Amino acid sequence: GTVLSWSPRIVAFEQFLSPSEADHLLKLATIKHRFYGRTALVGVYGNSVPGSTITSQISELTEQDPIIENITRRMALASLVPEEHMESLRFLRYEPNNFFRGHIDAHALAGR
Repeated sequence: GTVLSWSPRIVAFEQFLSPSEADHLLKLATIKHRFYGRTALVGVYGNSVPGSTITSQISELTEQDPIIENITRRMALASLVPEEHMESLRFLRYEPNNFFRGHIDAHALAGR
């Protein structure tokens, strides 16, 4: 990967997913019974709070299968972050006129 920044840590990977892995994720993201809720900001106390800077919908990937486990393992190795410190994978869905505007989550504020 190409390191874009160490603080915060940002690394770009070309073709990180194989075509079959990408297809698998797309299939999971579009299954009929998948629940998507409104994306929220993280409040000062770690709770979700509504905000006007994000209008997308979010769904947590709770399925576990060999493909997801392999992707997660590679993400941990590539990012140098142990799997137990990683958040669950999530899907974001944007409808026409949805947006993501710059904001700072509360956990990123000084002293936290």
